Amino acid sequence: MILNRPKAEARALAVDPELVLLDESFSQLDHVTSKVLRADFAQIVREVGKTCVFVTHCIDDGLEIADRILIFSAPARVCLELRMDAGLRGDEARMAELHERIAQAIGGEDADAGAPA
Repeated sequence: MILNRPKAEARALAVDPELVLLDESFSQLDHVTSKVLRADFAQIVREVGKTCVFVTHCIDDGLEIADRILIFSAPARVCLELRMDAGLRGDEARMAELHERIAQAIGGEDADAGAPA
């Protein structure tokens, strides 16, 4: 199931799929709404124990939601892999460092821009 709208995500979880695929789910939202929905969605996914593949160009989406971040380069090669542990999200300095590593891996993109590199 591929989703690209926040309402669709809620409906998808209601039918109890084994895997949920999300494509730029929060990209059309303003920053504040996106941040709130990212936090809510991440909490729900962790509580119900679903596996989600979340495609995004927004660094904040990855840092706030993911347990594992993969950055791809053309042609379909993993150029950076990060594992996110629970305690990491509370460490602002470490999160800023990871944000910078990801930005460098995708060509210096600004996370707030949300546009592809």
